[in-house]
Amino acid sequence: FDLAVIETAAGDRLAAHRALDRAVRRQPANPQTWTRLAEFDYTQLNNPTAALNNLRPALYLDPRSYQVEGEVLAVVRRLAMPNPPPATAPSATTPPTATPPTTAPPTATPPSTATP
Repeated sequence: FDLAVIETAAGDRLAAHRALDRAVRRQPANPQTWTRLAEFDYTQLNNPTAALNNLRPALYLDPRSYQVEGEVLAVVRRLAMPNPPPATAPSATTPPTATPPTTAPPTATPPSTATP
């Protein structure tokens, strides 16, 4: 994984992809290698189809992994969009933030106390 990070930082995405591909071939039973390759396909190569293909083995190997499930959902959602935006890596450390409502909820009006 470190070599892929170094190659990416150097601007050689092809070499980085090859390094991740070698990691998958060396450790095909490790879901982490598949997940890393899928993340690279998704975020660096902007290829959600390849990312989904590489997430399938990861999900098979570790079906209870929240990280893999989150990656699969992000990729599937992007594939379902008619004009998808550029890929961004989902952050495993940053929880999603709630967006505030655009309008204030209606306030309740107190019942009238006037008597006729």
